[in-house]
Amino acid sequence: VGGCDRDPAIIHQARVNAQRCDLADQINFWAEDLSDLEAPADSGYLLCNPPYGQRLGANEDLGTFYKLLGDVLKQRFKGWTAFVLSGNKELSRHIGLKSAQRVAVYNGSLLCQWLKYELY
Repeated sequence: VGGCDRDPAIIHQARVNAQRCDLADQINFWAEDLSDLEAPADSGYLLCNPPYGQRLGANEDLGTFYKLLGDVLKQRFKGWTAFVLSGNKELSRHIGLKSAQRVAVYNGSLLCQWLKYELY
């Protein structure tokens, strides 16, 4: 199991949280930009909670980020199943993939969807 984010401070907090749950030796965390991310195996599951403009990233071009996310999934994660937590349907369209399943969930008070993508 692994987790990554571009922000080293987020990685530090994730490690602290894993230690509190006595899981630090079972999860590998690293800082990496999405544009550099490669699949660590031929198949697996990827879970992603990208910014969707409600709390984070309101001033960024998130449409470009979501397009990059879709490109990375399509090009580097063939054979994988990806789940993307999205609180913004318009941004989700920029991924450029058809979801196999959508499940409504709340992330705090924000209504979101888990979008499942089978990557071939």
